[in-house]
Amino acid sequence: MRAINVFTIATLIAATSAIAAPHAEREAKILVEKPGLAVASDDDGGRVELYQRSHAAPEVEFHGGAVVRDPVVEILFVGDSWSKPELQARAAALRGAVDHVNATEAFIGTHERGVRASSLAITTRRLGGSAKMNDLHLQSAIDKAMQSGSLPSRDENTVYILFLAPDIASTLGDRRAGADYASYHSHFHAQDVNVRYVVVPFDADAKSMGDAAAASLIRAIVNPDGDGWY
Repeated sequence: MRAINVFTIATLIAATSAIAAPHAEREAKILVEKPGLAVASDDDGGRVELYQRSHAAPEVEFHGGAVVRDPVVEILFVGDSWSKPELQARAAALRGAVDHVNATEAFIGTHERGVRASSLAITTRRLGGSAKMNDLHLQSAIDKAMQSGSLPSRDENTVYILFLAPDIASTLGDRRAGADYASYHSHFHAQDVNVRYVVVPFDADAKSMGDAAAASLIRAIVNPDGDGWY
């Protein structure tokens, strides 16, 4: 009887280890440290991939996670000041920068990583903002817009690009826009959808702002949840 108990306990331990090991391995693949990868802790303790103009493009490898195979882009101009006439040209330039992503080598290269779409379907909307917005504030704004119906909730193929107005101070955890990042991408669950999004704080240089959006958009497509290609 004792031998049976010992055998039973050993079997249970082995089974538990077999279940726990893959889970631990899966968790370890979320933005693990590697050369060239810039990450930060967000406002609720997750890990977020940052883009800064000084960052060299890192070599990427597959970590087994999701890829947005048929991406649709929803541009959200966050903040009331985007309605001012002096910002109309900037908004048009940013829309043009996102339109151009289709033709870049970076986007064409995503086809080797599981993306099926040959071009990006793009729509544009406005979203309210406030003077200071951290990552949780932006998630809440998206969630409320989905609940109200002003922002249709689609599916996990949608990637939202949030262009912040010049009067919005953006932070991510203890990081500040400009000094620590030009853009970043992340995701959260709302309305039964895994919402993938890119945040692009305002930059006085229009081209730099468009480049930051394009860089984080590509990363959000091939590494939307932090365990894909990075």
